[in-house]
Amino acid sequence: MSQKLNGIDVEGLNKMLEEISKEKEKVKELSVWRTRVRWLGGFKSRAYMRRHALDVDEVSDISGIDTAQNAVETLLASLGACITTTFILIATKRNIRVDNLELAIEGYIENILVFLGIEKEGNPGFNKIIVTAYIKSEADGKLLEELFIEAIRASPVFNTLAKGSQIDYKIKTF
Repeated sequence: MSQKLNGIDVEGLNKMLEEISKEKEKVKELSVWRTRVRWLGGFKSRAYMRRHALDVDEVSDISGIDTAQNAVETLLASLGACITTTFILIATKRNIRVDNLELAIEGYIENILVFLGIEKEGNPGFNKIIVTAYIKSEADGKLLEELFIEAIRASPVFNTLAKGSQIDYKIKTF
């Protein structure tokens, strides 16, 4: 029976990391991720990823039905989930047990009026995001802080948001 740490099959994780280290070309299949989003009416849409689906809606304050989180909340959730996954990966690789991990994430939209079509100038996106980590572990607090900083540096979503990414688009009508 494989040893589990932080809910991770340590033997399986180490085997996978060893295989990738030997054949780095194998990891290229993990370098492309796809999502398809379909409009469902009103402000509601559904995102499809592999075998999973996620509904997105707007708050009732802006005429949504509020049946699901909105897109910016989903972005913050993706950031938190990626940092969490990266932190747990790093802790598990270092044989550090984590008893609890929770992130509180706040995003501040610079100018929501641009999104609403009321103003034309300004940034309709976040100009500041604050991530606060609550970590319970027998490990030393200084070590946990170092692991968290390492997780931030290695998180794909954090780095995409912090450093930006080229986004190309095409339109196809049917």
